[in-house]
Amino acid sequence: SPATYTWTIGSPVDCDAANLTLTATADATVDESTPLDNFGNLTVVASTVRANTVLDAAACGGGLRNRGQLTLTGTIIEQNQAPNGAGLCSNVTLSLASTVVRSNTATAAAGGLLAESGGNANITGSTFRDNRAASDAAGIVNAAAMTIDASAVVKNMSTGIAGGIYNTGQLTVRSST
Repeated sequence: SPATYTWTIGSPVDCDAANLTLTATADATVDESTPLDNFGNLTVVASTVRANTVLDAAACGGGLRNRGQLTLTGTIIEQNQAPNGAGLCSNVTLSLASTVVRSNTATAAAGGLLAESGGNANITGSTFRDNRAASDAAGIVNAAAMTIDASAVVKNMSTGIAGGIYNTGQLTVRSST
């Protein structure tokens, strides 16, 4: 059976990553945690996180799980699967700039991004599109303090509440579609 790798960034480690592609093989799935689980300070630039799957029914974050400080710039998060937050799941500090979150599938809520209560997220010049969810919002589920600026949340599909954004937190949207 192929090996499954989990990359965990532990506190108080700082890590900068650029020009990476983090992709699961056809048989590589993760049962209990996410392929990339950040507890520290992680910056990812011009990279791709693709085709990762989390099976645990309570899990969050098919592509990336953030429990520290995560900055994504010019990065693509695509084709990941998880029960919640299939592309990204964050409960602390998240910053997205010029990032595309697309074609992720949640078997429950938040195909693109789940921003959990107690955290904050700043999204600038980014796109959430073609994400799917079985319940709450296919694009973004927000329970955090979130600002979306000059971004697009388009063509997301949920069979439950809200295709684009489902907000229970503090949300500011500027110059976005």
